Amino acid sequence: MSDASSKRKIVWAAVVLALVAAIAVGGRLWGAGTAGENDVSESAPPSPGRLVDFACVDAASGKQMRTSDLAGRIVVADFMFTSCQATCPRLAAEMKKVQTALADADDVRLVSFSVDPDRDSVTALAKYADAHGATPGRWIYLRSETDDLKKLMCGELHLADANEPMLHSDRLVLFDAEGAARGFYRPLDGVEPDWQARLVGDVAKLRTSAH
Repeated sequence: MSDASSKRKIVWAAVVLALVAAIAVGGRLWGAGTAGENDVSESAPPSPGRLVDFACVDAASGKQMRTSDLAGRIVVADFMFTSCQATCPRLAAEMKKVQTALADADDVRLVSFSVDPDRDSVTALAKYADAHGATPGRWIYLRSETDDLKKLMCGELHLADANEPMLHSDRLVLFDAEGAARGFYRPLDGVEPDWQARLVGDVAKLRTSAH
């Protein structure tokens, strides 16, 4: 084999290795912050996005509160509206499973944000919460203003398009006790079959690192 031929083979091998490395890195970057990706570990920094502070009403009690009142609690959140006949009831069923799985975790709160505050009255949300088995004080249904929801869902979490007539998402979001988004999960349609195990495991990691 000539020296020229050997050099060509070495160059091609180097090119192939470089392409494989680039694809691997690109894949990680493309997936960051999307379903199936999270930074929940004892050493990893939080993902972009926070549970921003704004006023809301706890549907079960009818009391005014702020999202900042959840500080110090790990939060599992979803986004819904009571007139939704497809995605939202199924999300509620999955949230109930999470409520059961985390029943002994006193430092965890489930929060369902209504994305249709014009039609979702506090009374309507309270009835919806009761119908779906939400335990008051543990799984909280909140009514807030659309502009505040846009700051959270669009500005912080990038889960919805602010120009769409209805904000909506089929994902659950995990926030740590400081309000940083740490995980995103898609529980519907078998997209992520292991989502619940991952979520429960991620909550356990956050609880461990907080103590």
